[in-house]
Amino acid sequence: MPSVKFSLEGGGPQRIEVTWSRWWKNTTVKFDGTVLGTIPHEKALKAGQGFALPIGGSLRIQLVQKWFEPELQVLHNGKPLPGSASHPAQLVNLAAGFLYCIGWWSVAVSTLAVFFKIQVLVKAGIGWASVIEGAIIVWLGRLVKRRSLPALYAAIGLVILEILGSLLGGQSGSTMVHLALLVVLFRAIPAIRQLRATETPGPHHTTSAA
Repeated sequence: MPSVKFSLEGGGPQRIEVTWSRWWKNTTVKFDGTVLGTIPHEKALKAGQGFALPIGGSLRIQLVQKWFEPELQVLHNGKPLPGSASHPAQLVNLAAGFLYCIGWWSVAVSTLAVFFKIQVLVKAGIGWASVIEGAIIVWLGRLVKRRSLPALYAAIGLVILEILGSLLGGQSGSTMVHLALLVVLFRAIPAIRQLRATETPGPHHTTSAA
């Protein structure tokens, strides 16, 4: 039975637990081990359901379809819980993680093609340029992790070029993967903006000299 746990605030104890059975049946919500309620089936979960917390405030659980896959949203007083799928930091980490995976995979495969002369890969145009491109993607992923919007825009541009190149070259096999990545990257744009807005000092913010 799948289970996820969340804190009410970043770095706090994981007091919220959500478990469910196959096909999103019997989704059970617990607070400090005590059952708050159960959502019987997927249809009810997609409609969403709220729960009152013993310490005050409310919790809302809802299954939302996001492009290629469903997303379990867990909101505390209307805001995503830290670590939940819709939390801005989670969306940024997901985008960076995708870039890391694709970048390192490109570096590894391209390096093998170059040093071991794997003809299938060489004929497909994989070589030193692919190694460099993979390294750039990894670097962009690192910058996205640090919440850099220019790096995110650059990554989106590279993915769009990859899609166009694949379509023009008649190699549409990886197009769906690139489209999925593109969705993840676009969702990270407002997430980074939101995170940076909450971290930017206000106009009256002052810092003391060391």
